[in-house]
Amino acid sequence: ENHYQIIEAAASLEQVQSRVHHAQSLSEWQAKLEFQVSVFEPSPLAVDQSTDEFSTRLHIEKLLYDFGRSTLLQESADMQHEAVRNYLSYVLDQRRLEITRQFLAVLLADLKFSHDQEAMDIAWVQHDNAKEKHALRQLSDVDLLALENQYQNLRYQRLQSENFQRSTR
Repeated sequence: ENHYQIIEAAASLEQVQSRVHHAQSLSEWQAKLEFQVSVFEPSPLAVDQSTDEFSTRLHIEKLLYDFGRSTLLQESADMQHEAVRNYLSYVLDQRRLEITRQFLAVLLADLKFSHDQEAMDIAWVQHDNAKEKHALRQLSDVDLLALENQYQNLRYQRLQSENFQRSTR
């Protein structure tokens, strides 16, 4: 994934892995091969008049004893490697939790909007029926206004739910 925390943790893991390899290499055999080529003008008095000189050196070394330094360095690198691996696992888990939280927030917003839409629809039908009863003088003005107020409140709540739904996407 391309989340910055995951990229950072993966880079730290690679860095620590290189430290582990470096610590392992300190106790291994080390070989250096050196080539040297020279071109020069020989002295007229020299018996050998060749103008080229080649030399090759092979240098091999192995640290025999370092009083436990390489072992401690290796253990330290291994511990750092384990810590960074655990951190990467933590970052991945946190990212999964965040994605799940956002997904559930979207579901919650959808459910809230559906609930509020349904409540508003019921209030509208009740208000519409009340208007007909009011026209027939079967319902007082106060009762009609109370139902209209209830409808308007539910309409406002539905609008809030719609805005919340939009913000979770």
